[in-house]
Amino acid sequence: MTLTIPTFSKNDKFDGTNWLSWYRLVHTAAVSRGVFGYLDGSITQPSTPPQTETPPAETPWDSEIPSFKKWKACNTWTLDLLLFNTKNPAGLGINIDGTAADAWTSYINTYEKAYNMARLNMEQILQNTTYSDHIDFTDFIINMQTKWSDARVLGSKITDEDFKDIIISSLPESWSSATAPLYDSNMTSTNAIAHLQIWYTKSHRNRLTNSNQNIMALQTSTTRQGSRSQLVCANPNCHHCGHTIEMYYWPGGGKEGQFPPSFGKRGRFRGSAANT
Repeated sequence: MTLTIPTFSKNDKFDGTNWLSWYRLVHTAAVSRGVFGYLDGSITQPSTPPQTETPPAETPWDSEIPSFKKWKACNTWTLDLLLFNTKNPAGLGINIDGTAADAWTSYINTYEKAYNMARLNMEQILQNTTYSDHIDFTDFIINMQTKWSDARVLGSKITDEDFKDIIISSLPESWSSATAPLYDSNMTSTNAIAHLQIWYTKSHRNRLTNSNQNIMALQTSTTRQGSRSQLVCANPNCHHCGHTIEMYYWPGGGKEGQFPPSFGKRGRFRGSAANT
C-alpha cells in the first residue's frame, strides 16, 4: 500500500518562523497515517535478513515491528513528508541525509528554543485568559479549547482536570453559583463546560426578558408623561401645564373647589385669589 504524501500550501510550508502551525500539520499527518514512530524514533530499523534466508512475511503499513522492506518504505514516506513541506530544508539546517527520525531530531534541536518558548507562551496565554459577560460564552470556550490543544501539541502537561480549573478561574464572581458544583474531581472538563453552557443560556435568556420588560415600562411611563405635559389649561389665571380647564380646581375651572384631600390648596388659593 502506498499513501499519497500530503502537500501543504505555500504559506503553510515550514520557513523557520511558523513552527507551531507547521508542527501541528506534520503531527496530524504522521499520526493519522500511523508513521509518527518513524519521526520520534520509536520504530527502529530492523536488521536486513541474509540473502540465503527466506524473506519474512510482509507487514502492514502501520505495524510497530515492520519488516525491513516495510520500514524502508515508511521511513522514506515520512522523510518526504518533512522535506517536501519545508522551504529550503538544507538552508534551515535540517539533516536531509539520514532517516526520518534524524531529520526530525534536527528540526527539534535547531528550533528547540522557539518550540519551548511557544509552549510556555501558549500555557501563559491560556491561564491568563478571562471571561467577560459581554462575550459570547460558546465563542469563549472554543477559543480556550483551541489554546489548550495548541499547548498540548507543543508538549504541555496541562491535564483535563487542570483545564477544567483554568475554565473555572477564568469566570467572574457573578458565575460563582454555576461553578460551585464543578469542583468535583470526578467531573470532566467536557461535563463542566456543558453545565456552564446550560447555565449561561438560562441566565442570558432571563437577562433579555428583564431588559425588555424594563424598556417597555420606561416607554409606557415616558408616553404617559409626554401626553400629560402637552395638556394646556384655558383659564387665564392658571400658569401650569398638564391639565385642562375641565380639571381645574380653582375659580373658573370645571372642578372649582373640588380639591382632593391631599391637595395643598391653602398656599395655592392665596396666590390665585390675589391674582383674581
